[in-house]
Amino acid sequence: MVTTTYSTTEEARQVAEKLLSHFLSKGYSITALHQYTNEEGNPLFWRVRLDHPEKGKEIRPIALIDVEWKIKEPKFPNGTPLYNLHEIHKRPDETVWIVEGEKCADALMTLGILSTTSGGSTSVEKANWSSIYNRHIIIWPDNDNSGIEYARDILSILVNKVVTSEVVNVNQLKLPEKGDCVDWLMANDNKLPDGDLYPLLDPKAFESLYGDESDEAGWQEKQPLCRSLPEPDPYPVDALGDILGGAVEAMSEVIQAPKAICANSILASATLAIQGHVDVVIDGRIRPASNFFISIGESGERKSAVDHQALKPHYDYQEELRITHKEELKVYHRETEAYKKAKDDMLKKNKVYDEKLRALENLGDEPISPLRPFIVSEEPTYEGLVKSLELGQASQGLFSDEGGRFIGGHGMNSDNALKTASGLSGLWDGKHISRVRAGDGSSLLVGRRLSLHLMVQPNIAQMILSNRMLMEQGLLSRCLCVYPKSTAGTRKYKSIDLTNSQAMRAFHDKISEILHSPYTTGNAENELQPRQVELDSDAKKIWQMFHNKVEEQLSSFGQLASIKGLGNKAPEHALRVATVLAGVDTPRISNFSKISNGYIRNSTILTQYYLGEALRSFNSGVADPILQEANKLLEWLRTENKKVVTLSEVYQYGPNSIRDARKARNLMEILVEHGYALPLINGVEFEGKVRREAYEVRV
Repeated sequence: MVTTTYSTTEEARQVAEKLLSHFLSKGYSITALHQYTNEEGNPLFWRVRLDHPEKGKEIRPIALIDVEWKIKEPKFPNGTPLYNLHEIHKRPDETVWIVEGEKCADALMTLGILSTTSGGSTSVEKANWSSIYNRHIIIWPDNDNSGIEYARDILSILVNKVVTSEVVNVNQLKLPEKGDCVDWLMANDNKLPDGDLYPLLDPKAFESLYGDESDEAGWQEKQPLCRSLPEPDPYPVDALGDILGGAVEAMSEVIQAPKAICANSILASATLAIQGHVDVVIDGRIRPASNFFISIGESGERKSAVDHQALKPHYDYQEELRITHKEELKVYHRETEAYKKAKDDMLKKNKVYDEKLRALENLGDEPISPLRPFIVSEEPTYEGLVKSLELGQASQGLFSDEGGRFIGGHGMNSDNALKTASGLSGLWDGKHISRVRAGDGSSLLVGRRLSLHLMVQPNIAQMILSNRMLMEQGLLSRCLCVYPKSTAGTRKYKSIDLTNSQAMRAFHDKISEILHSPYTTGNAENELQPRQVELDSDAKKIWQMFHNKVEEQLSSFGQLASIKGLGNKAPEHALRVATVLAGVDTPRISNFSKISNGYIRNSTILTQYYLGEALRSFNSGVADPILQEANKLLEWLRTENKKVVTLSEVYQYGPNSIRDARKARNLMEILVEHGYALPLINGVEFEGKVRREAYEVRV
């Protein structure tokens, strides 16, 4: 488990200025440092508030975790402690005021009012509320929809766990939109509102105060099937090292694409350069250095510009190979013609069978066609990819800045999706490729490596991440995904030539150097025999700790239970990423043999980030196949303008994926739970018959 080390607020402030310097350089200033403590008052972590005169506020957590300062909150088994926990513990008999945000809590505490918060409006479910059980509480929400939802969520959690609950009726306070308790106190001489503004509430009475359609008999409160994604954590760029991290910072600064997408492109490019040279070995188990990445971003997120810069050394090298291949092909054609003529002459000259055999032996082998020059493919079928690996370079990359073309193409249609997914998974595993062809039998391709980076839009991402076949087959667990916040609307033009960036040139030069280093090959030119690299003793200890920590979180109630597939492969992901990080920093790739502890430590930080991204997508419903199916059904009901629907209509005429009563019933129950459907007790007449399983629909 992650452990938090106590520190001082002054130290935290100094660390915040260092860790968040990229904000300070852009005109932000640190305006508050909110300290979260245990019951004894020992600091556990801080939430840093940064304000910008034009861009507004940013909130970032920092903590001293495992003796290292990080931009993240520690993981608490029972939920994040409430703000001012030590004061709540010291003052057991006082009413606890709950507000949205630390700034509001501080304002009330200044007046001597015991106040707390879980943080922002989406933080309720992550918090540990047990410290205020059996207390009298007053909730003061912000004057907006998210504030009301914040209060509603708190009441739903604390029902039957507090003595009494009251809520400030902000509808009556004449606050501005998004106004909070700080706005009220500043306008009213630091006096609390009085009058009948604190109604005693239970969760059901809350709706009558603020209004909601859930008071219709029998209907559940309407809830979205897929919740809005919570804010992503910042990508840990520092963990990439100087060369890779420097390139990410340069691209992000100039192109102004999200750092997470820049990082995926840079890591994928480095993987493509490294994977043909080395494998990583731990306790006799040999694993490739290949990595698969998926980056999710809206159209216009400048994905193409990012990929162009990240892959420039590969395209340059590919062009060199193409020019060489053109000349080699001329020689090959001349030699083939000469060989064919010599063979024909020998066969004509020698009439006896034994003489023909001896003549052919003396002639030697037929000329071999030069390897095809392509190392970067965009949208091949799996068969096309295998053919390219057979006749071309042994180390290749499948890269697409419009990944939807690959996902929607022939290789991923209903007939070929399983074969493609299984084939890609096998290449990630480093397995040999069995190739069967009509006419010339079968062959076994040994020593091939593939890296992958697909850039997709959110609608395509939903199709991928919620695809049950891809999930069960295991391809998704082999992919490291990011879904960053869009930078659109914040991108000011900068007159900077990225090609002049020292950091970018350093990256390009390093990747080019690795690409021009010869591979170790086996029986054929395109049969790789990568050298084996190992973790040193300290690095292995760190990796084992990470492995065991992840394993603990895979239990039924563990943090990673919902993404068990990716969690199971997380330690291997960390090994592969560490190999790439260390390989890039090695002066000569031919001398690369050991991975030290710094690289494995950084790779575990990166892997934890990718696990967090997967949890963010899954827990919001984006990657939950059941919720996605229910969403498809809801869209069908809307399109068909159904007011009443029978169960048989759903599975007979509904979406193609719903073709049996059991599945239809399960999905309709989900719609009932989310307030979009209501079972009709007496059924309904349909096509001349009474159908007992029928639903009223509210879409």
